[in-house]
Amino acid sequence: MYRVAYVANFLLTATAGVVFVLLSDLQDTFDLPTWGLGLIAGAGFAGSLVVQILLAPYADRGRTFSVGAIGLGAGVVGCFWFVLADSLAAFAASRAVLGIGIGLFLVASRKAIIGLDETGSGERLGRLLSSNVAGFVFGPLLGALLADQGIDAPFILLGVGIVAVTPIALLWLRDAPVAVSVVDLSGMWALRKRPGVQAAAAVQIVVFANIGIFDGTIDRYLTDLGAGNGTISLILLCAGVPLMILPIRIRSPAPLSTGS
Repeated sequence: MYRVAYVANFLLTATAGVVFVLLSDLQDTFDLPTWGLGLIAGAGFAGSLVVQILLAPYADRGRTFSVGAIGLGAGVVGCFWFVLADSLAAFAASRAVLGIGIGLFLVASRKAIIGLDETGSGERLGRLLSSNVAGFVFGPLLGALLADQGIDAPFILLGVGIVAVTPIALLWLRDAPVAVSVVDLSGMWALRKRPGVQAAAAVQIVVFANIGIFDGTIDRYLTDLGAGNGTISLILLCAGVPLMILPIRIRSPAPLSTGS
């Protein structure tokens, strides 16, 4: 039943990816400033980052159901708020809410998918990451396919999809056994002093900063050069496919033998 986490994560992150092929359409339709496209693109990432840092300890304390339920609810609210939005502030705010939904459900599903059994957890987490990236990668393609039906169409479809999967996801979160531990943010601040953690954080910052710059600018740039939504979505798809495939290869290390 844990595979429902893959589906839910795909749908949630698709709400983040779909907008990257529609940024120029939003600007032309609602007369948005160019800097506003960066705000819309980045609001979701910011919302997801903040809640993952601040609220992850609640999942470690066993509140996976509550964290996941709020995440799914935020995903639905963010989708339909985007549909109703008609200003830069509303678009950015709805994207921030979507980011909160993505971050919260990802935290809850990571904890629940490991459960009490660490055997195979690396593979399951790798597949969870791949489903997360897949939504982000295929979101622009969905946006391009539905663009003729209106900018709102992909968000309506994804919102309905999240609503449909929510009952199953909540049942899984409710029944998933998890290892509970007392965790707070002080432990995270201590980790930041370790060279390995600092190096990993630096690599993540560089990689995702480049991804963010690319995704936030490519649609406007290629549209001005005459490219259509379909072409732009395929470029984004090609750029993201390696990030989707590689995590599937993650495997948990074999347990150490205790025999002589």
